[in-house]
Amino acid sequence: MHQRHAVLNIFTLWQHEKRMRLQAERVRFARYNRMLSTGVMHSVALTPNGDVHCWGLNMRGEAPPEGIEHDPDDPFTAVSAGGGYSVALSKNGNLHFWGSNLRGQAPPQGVMTGEFVDVCAGDFHTVAVTRDGHVRFWGLDAFGEASPDVFHDGTFIAVSTYQAHSLALRSNGTIACWGRNDCGQAPPDGVDGDFKAISAGTFHSVAIRRNGNLHFWGGNEFGQAPEEDAVGDFVAVAAGDFHTIAITREGHLTSWGDNAYNQSPLGPLVYLGLQPEDYVLSRDNDNIIRPTDIPIPLVNIATNLTHTLALGQDEHIATFGRSDYGQAPLQGVFGPFALPPGVEAWRPFFSS
Repeated sequence: MHQRHAVLNIFTLWQHEKRMRLQAERVRFARYNRMLSTGVMHSVALTPNGDVHCWGLNMRGEAPPEGIEHDPDDPFTAVSAGGGYSVALSKNGNLHFWGSNLRGQAPPQGVMTGEFVDVCAGDFHTVAVTRDGHVRFWGLDAFGEASPDVFHDGTFIAVSTYQAHSLALRSNGTIACWGRNDCGQAPPDGVDGDFKAISAGTFHSVAIRRNGNLHFWGGNEFGQAPEEDAVGDFVAVAAGDFHTIAITREGHLTSWGDNAYNQSPLGPLVYLGLQPEDYVLSRDNDNIIRPTDIPIPLVNIATNLTHTLALGQDEHIATFGRSDYGQAPLQGVFGPFALPPGVEAWRPFFSS
């Protein structure tokens, strides 16, 4: 009898340790995509020392060209760009806001202290996760996307939001959804499964399963959310207006949906880091960059309405899509920029 109890105790401990490992993997993976972010007309990215670099439209102070410096003892670890404002998460769990607060999405005191582990900026609202696994939201609540009356069971580890709906990933891999749901992008019963990353678009949503496949739901007018899972070993995904972009573990990019501004290229991309002389960049009308090639593995991606950022393993950012306010400059954005945890910098053979 004692031996049986000992075996049961060992098995229970093994199960607990397995759950803890899976949860730690989900936490790491779910926050993988927080090194760079695209707002409506501006962009932000983390530098290796924990500062924030900004570019694009700065009408409301959302993208100061001098960037945002971190407290010497509290570097930034995540960044998110919204509609005319930006927010950064620091190592100690503080949220720092700058830009517009028209709808209360960026509290005027500028800093919310001490309890956060993830954050995502929407058009006019913000969603965040606290250390104890609760979801907090503030700002515009036109469709319930930032409703304090919404209660969700479970312990949450990551959030994603965009225009009018929000997603939250639980520690058990299931997803809670709320807000606008006219295309099925935010089913009130959530999405069951074993997921490790999420991304909310305008009328669709996408998540990475634990096996690396992509799962889509919601509007599919332009093919941005196929009915069938996309099979592959995906490590990052970003849902945009009517397009979806994802990166595989090998650093390759795949895209689905609308490509009106070349924000979702179906062919090779422009490489704008350290490039040899024979790399040709071209520009078409409407400030749209036309791509050629990227010979560097990609490790992170961000997209919004009409422009996209791709972080290369060489710590530089390639930009493509619309750039009427400099949010996707033709010359790209030279780093170094912070790479996701566990990713080593790749140095091209032609670097000096």
